[in-house]
Amino acid sequence: MAISFVAAATATTSQITDTTLACSVPSGTANGDVMIALISRPSSAATVTTQAGWTIIPNFPVSNTNGTVLAGFYRVASSEPASYTWAFSTGKCCIATLSYRGVDTAAPVHKSAAAVDTTTRTGHTSPSITTTIANCWTIGGFCDRGTSSSSTWSTPSGLTSRASLGTTGTSDNSLAVFDSNGALAAGAYSYASTASQSLSTAAMCTLALAPAGPTPPAPPTVVRQAVQRAACR
Repeated sequence: MAISFVAAATATTSQITDTTLACSVPSGTANGDVMIALISRPSSAATVTTQAGWTIIPNFPVSNTNGTVLAGFYRVASSEPASYTWAFSTGKCCIATLSYRGVDTAAPVHKSAAAVDTTTRTGHTSPSITTTIANCWTIGGFCDRGTSSSSTWSTPSGLTSRASLGTTGTSDNSLAVFDSNGALAAGAYSYASTASQSLSTAAMCTLALAPAGPTPPAPPTVVRQAVQRAACR
């Protein structure tokens, strides 16, 4: 079964006293879809509590010592509520939740990598992953922490924008999420994006979603025929 994008939902809070934030389940999400949640926080000491029923994506979270945390989680949808409320240490927060159909529900995330960039610049590259199966979809995520505004991010070559958000005020964090919008051959993938500010607080990630296997054929229908035998006299 081929992977397809269902929808995305986002949420932000710019209140430095907040400790929770609700993000809607993306519209149209059905049982068996796979949801990916990426969460950015504007502090190297920030934490995000794992929601019940969600799994931390391998190699997450990452923390930039200059002041950004990027966390990642996944969940296979099953009788979903309208939203999930995420808990975290006090401060601002950006959340993007994306739903995909046709993903392997036993092992949704085929490969994952996350990293930080402490060099002051606008251009940042997500860490490389190497897929070993065909027809994966890739996801690239980027975030940073500005001083007086949140950054916007350019769409990496070969990807489609799915979410772009940021907080307001001071020490503002951003979050931008992109995907391949189609199946890819097995191989190495990383993505470059340019932020609107030159900062040393970026964190980036690259994920590959594994496609579900083919649906097994239905068992053959057995037709039983009554055989009448005439008694020989």
